[in-house]
Amino acid sequence: MSRRGNAPAAVPRGIELRHSRACASRAGAACDCSPTFRAVVTVPGTRQKLQRAFPTLTAARLWREDARVDLRRKSISAPAATTVWGAAEAWIVGARAGRIRRSGETYKPSAIRTYALALNDSVLPELGGMKLSELTLPRVQAFVDLLVDGGMNGGTVRNAVIPLRVICRRALVRGEIAVNPTLGLELPAQRGRRSDRLAQGDSDAARCVAGGRPPGVGRGNVRRSSRWRAPGASVGGRRPRSWPASQCGARGTSTRG
Repeated sequence: MSRRGNAPAAVPRGIELRHSRACASRAGAACDCSPTFRAVVTVPGTRQKLQRAFPTLTAARLWREDARVDLRRKSISAPAATTVWGAAEAWIVGARAGRIRRSGETYKPSAIRTYALALNDSVLPELGGMKLSELTLPRVQAFVDLLVDGGMNGGTVRNAVIPLRVICRRALVRGEIAVNPTLGLELPAQRGRRSDRLAQGDSDAARCVAGGRPPGVGRGNVRRSSRWRAPGASVGGRRPRSWPASQCGARGTSTRG
């Protein structure tokens, strides 16, 4: 294949050649960067597109071919525009109303309250502004590593990941995302039977929560609030929104057990 500097002379349809900002090709000279290749596939019947960048032309071509097949088989769909913050809000409201269930049973108010605290305190400040479809395993792993570096113990880190995992699992089943970005995470070791039971899975979460606070967290460490708040940083700098206490299962103005 003939080349113009480091770049191929031509690329197939549906693949875009992307040069770095400092590449000489932008001034009309031969390419002197290591270009990447962005494969683009249009979702049939819509104007939405699936796209991904690759370091090689071969990888981009293979991904595009596989994506077109998966779209025809309907094994993948167009990425949802829902943010993590929006998905979290919808999950809390749906669980509280009984529309979202676990193994056919409604979530207990104590479990909903625990999930709301974990989302509000840990997940949304870091990931709330991202689209759910933009979450990747490396990005979620970086979030976990940030919690660990901040001194959070293993059990609390796992408890923070549980509601995000539940939300992503629901989105995967409904075709809103193609891959669950919480699968394969490297989580820190945990200590304490109570945290162990909560981290075993969503089905055990409701039975492990007592008194409206996450396992392993003392009464004095729980934020004394009856409102489920979304951090302002997660919604593009706008003022935080609040929902009534009834939406996150709070029973009063204090979390004291």
